[in-house]
Amino acid sequence: MDQRVTLDAGGVTFTVNDAGRYLIRYALKYRPQPDGAQNASDGTPLATNNCQSSVALNGTAASNAINASRDWNANNNGLMEKQFVKTLAAGSTLTVQISCLIANRLGTSIPVYLYGGGSSTFIVQRIQ
Repeated sequence: MDQRVTLDAGGVTFTVNDAGRYLIRYALKYRPQPDGAQNASDGTPLATNNCQSSVALNGTAASNAINASRDWNANNNGLMEKQFVKTLAAGSTLTVQISCLIANRLGTSIPVYLYGGGSSTFIVQRIQ
């Protein structure tokens, strides 16, 4: 296993241990739902046709998302994917995230957990 990129024990955060330029690529497969079919923890319906994925750098807040990593799934087809190159410092952390707007609450988003029949791929490869 290449020790330049490691995964935390929780299987959520990747740490880059060697500074350089990295090719970052992800494909998130999730089970799409009709608008309002999934619920937030407080029971509010989610608008799963308004989902966005991204890779967060050094934190999980929306402001930490790398702009080149954002993918908007307007078709709600159950797949979000992106590929980009980013220069990273040693110790940088990367977290893949997906969020959907909460119906009737514009500007609010919550994480949606990936589960079920889908699978996801996240590749971080040093290229320079």
